This record gives sequence, C-alpha cells and structure tokens, in this order.
Amino acid sequence: MEIEHKDKAVDAFDRYRLVRKSDRPRSRDLIPKIFDNFVPYNEGAPQDPNIIGGFAELEGQQLFVIGQNWRTVAGENILTTVTAKGFSQALEIMKLAEKYHKPVVTLIDTPGGDPLLESAELLQCWKISDCIFTLAGIKVPTVSIIIGEGGSGGALSLQVADRTFMLENAVFSVISPEGCARILFKGLSRKPRAEKQERQREMANLLKPTPQDMLECGIIDGIIDEPGEGAHTNLNATAKNIRHVLKETLTELKKEPITILHAKRYQRFLSHGKWHEEHVEPEAPLMKNVARLIANRFKKVFKRKKIQPEAPKEDIIEKVTEKTDKRFYVCKNKECGVKIPYKKYARNYKVCPNCGVIDRRNHPTAYEWIKYLVDRGSFDEKDPTLCHLIP
Repeated sequence: MEIEHKDKAVDAFDRYRLVRKSDRPRSRDLIPKIFDNFVPYNEGAPQDPNIIGGFAELEGQQLFVIGQNWRTVAGENILTTVTAKGFSQALEIMKLAEKYHKPVVTLIDTPGGDPLLESAELLQCWKISDCIFTLAGIKVPTVSIIIGEGGSGGALSLQVADRTFMLENAVFSVISPEGCARILFKGLSRKPRAEKQERQREMANLLKPTPQDMLECGIIDGIIDEPGEGAHTNLNATAKNIRHVLKETLTELKKEPITILHAKRYQRFLSHGKWHEEHVEPEAPLMKNVARLIANRFKKVFKRKKIQPEAPKEDIIEKVTEKTDKRFYVCKNKECGVKIPYKKYARNYKVCPNCGVIDRRNHPTAYEWIKYLVDRGSFDEKDPTLCHLIP
C-alpha cells in the first residue's frame, strides 16, 4: 500500500526534539479519536499507566489495540516509560486477540524499556522477548504504527507486525542519540553544552532514524502525513490520517489466509539485515592434490590400528550445576518468604516462582546460564582450567 507524503528536509536531531514535545499527542490522546467504542482492558496483569490497551472497533471491524505512552510525573520534570508490568499487560491483550481471532493494532511511542531496578527484578527483559515472540507467531493480522519516539527493545516489543507505518516526524532507532554519544565519546558529560549537542546531532543523523530512512531500508511500509508543523498542531487531523491508513491496511490483510500471512511475516523479518559473504577464490589445484595425499596417508596409518570408540562425554554442565548441598530455598522478599525445593528454584532461572523477585546475592552461575540457553549435552568446554586471577 503506497502512501503519499510531504518530503520535508528536517534534521534527524530536530525530529527527536519534536516528538519529545510535551504537547505531542500520545496513545491515550489518539486511541479515542482513531477507534470507535474503545473499552480499556483492566484485568489480569498489574496496571501500568504507560500502557493503554483493550477492545475497539474501526468502521464496524472489531480488533484489539495496544498503545505506549510517555507520561510526566506530577510536579517533577521526569518522563517515565513502559515498565515490566506494562509488557505483561500487552502480552495478555495479544493472547486475548488470538483467542477471539481479532486483529491487533499497536501504537509505538517509547525511547526504550524502563531503566529502574524494579522492572529488572520483575524480569522485564524476558517479558519484552515474550512480547516479540508472541507477536511474531500470533495467528491474526497485525499492524504497528510508530507515532513518536520508537527506541530499543521497548519499541520492538510491539513492532513485529505484518505492516508497519510511521508518522511523518516519528523516529525509530536502536538507541537514543544522547545514549549513543555517551557510549562513543567518553567524558562527554564534562564537555561544553554546545559540543555535547553537536555530538548528539551527529549521532542522530548517523543512526538514520527518520521515516524516509526506514522506508528506504524496507523496515516500514509507508509514512503517514502530519498536519501543519506536526501532529501537535491538529490532533483530529492526525487521528483521521491514521484511521484512513488502518482501514485500508486491515481490509487488505483480511483477504490473506492466516497461514500465508504468517509465512510472509516470517520472511519479512528474515529479510532484514541480510548477510553477504565475501567471494573466496578457489584453492589452487596443487594445494588440493597435496591435501588429498596427506588425507590418504592418514587413512592408511589409522587402518593399521584398532581405534577404540570414545566413551560418551560426561555433561560438564549437569555435573557442575547439580553440585549443591542445598535442599530448600527461602525467598528473601519480606512480603513473600516462601520456602521451595532448591531444584525447583534453580529450574526457574533462580527467580522466585511465587513472587517473581530475583535474589541478587544468588545469581545463576556461568554454567547455569549455559544450561538455560543451549541444547543439553552440546557444550564442549575447551579450557576448563583457565581462570582470571585477581591480585
């Protein structure tokens, strides 16, 4: 679906400033304008004010919508982002949509996940990955629209869709220009403000986060026009433009069988960032002949000896991780304090299965992480005696 749009030559860093304006429309402002009969979902997972979602209608078509919000803490100059509770809430809405066979529409507007300790303790990283996994395999049509600043995994959690669009002044990148500049230029915080902003502007343009960049890379399917100087100048016109695009896109996706849609979604994201191998010159015939002679010589030598089959290797991971004299684990959370078998606690990634709290004094070991992540018996340790000595 092609969308005509105005091609304004705007600096990428200026777009970041524009989408961060306090009067920029957020999901809570746009959803009632775009959809009909919106019913917020307020059950199940703990509520997060940075997520708004629920059941809605669009031109008589029933669907589920999930939107991200920035919000300002009352009386303070602080912007909060989606927390671990918000991602749990989004996950429940996705599962409801699949259960009732209704399309999912997501509105993306977050610079990333919540950086606070509470979200980390509630396994925010796992919940973001669960959202990505669920949205990638969900058996209903999906559409995502980036309405403001889309950043990092927080934005990706709602972007793995059949179609993706961006508002004209929205941005979409792996990291903010400020964060990128701090990583690449050490000591930047001590530099004059003008130099800091210059570096941040440089990073913003190198990240190529604008809709035009994303369209050229094939990440998005179209750009939605904003009225006047931006979406903040006319909320109704912005909502009308989004509504028009959604209506046409959902009608188009509805014609596809879900099996075909699912296969196309898989191929769509598989095509992002294709790997290109460099051409390798073929080996010279002389080297091939020498290698063949050496290989044949080895075969003759080993044929003369009876080689005993190797005994099956002992799984080092199982041996190390099961070496513990603990029988029970008591949760350190004062509000929980549950006593559970230690093996059950270890199988749950050393996270309390009752309250979800992580005991930071009892992290999984390196061997346990390998056991969690790789196939059983596939780990082959090369240097078991290698260690780092701390003076």
